Amino acid sequence: MQLHTPVTTPTGLPRMDHSQHIMLMGSCFAVHIGERLCRSGLRCEVNPYGVLYNPRSIAQALREVMEGRVYSPDDLYRNGSLWHSPMHHGDFSAPQPRNASSASMPAWRGPRRWCATWMCCC
Repeated sequence: MQLHTPVTTPTGLPRMDHSQHIMLMGSCFAVHIGERLCRSGLRCEVNPYGVLYNPRSIAQALREVMEGRVYSPDDLYRNGSLWHSPMHHGDFSAPQPRNASSASMPAWRGPRRWCATWMCCC
């Protein structure tokens, strides 16, 4: 009795290993897959702009990452009692503009220095 499904990996495709960086951007699916990859010991950056659903937003976020865009309180707008970034998910909003702009900067801080070997948009 066989309790697993044998899978053969096609030859000639690039292989992913623990020495590489992976950036995942997109919907909550990207978050779930990214969390699994991180728990597996891979070096991942998952949704640095928060959950994004449309290709235009993902493309703009990726451009900003590659350009090394840094957000300041001047880039934010106030709506009600919270300050928001027009490019980031609402999870990055905060009651103080300084806190919202700090939250809008990913933990890796130096986007151009953080070079993804793999990029997954899902």
